[in-house]
Amino acid sequence: MKKEEQGKIEKRWKKFQEALGYSDEEIPIYRSNPRYVKAMERAPTFLTHKIYVEVVESHNCNAGHKVRDKFVLNGNGCLIRNECPKLMCVHAIGAFMPLVYAMWERFYEDLDPDGLLFK
Repeated sequence: MKKEEQGKIEKRWKKFQEALGYSDEEIPIYRSNPRYVKAMERAPTFLTHKIYVEVVESHNCNAGHKVRDKFVLNGNGCLIRNECPKLMCVHAIGAFMPLVYAMWERFYEDLDPDGLLFK
């Protein structure tokens, strides 16, 4: 890996540590996992993509979700509040979480995020 790229990755680790509140003692433990290291190398993909989840069926939803409503998440899986319905049903969020994990796998493996078998 080039020195310039390694420097960028080190900056990502520092931002990650600060954002999540890892101590200087904890971060080397986290970094000892090769999967987390690979994820950090792939971080730009997570940061430059959004995940869109569209309601395809809804009946008698207490939150009022209707077909074509969209939930929008950043690549890290955080809901973008001003791009989502005002009310969000926890059952709907729970239903699409496995698809978010699938998207993360696509990002992690540097694969086309649109390549999921199930849309």
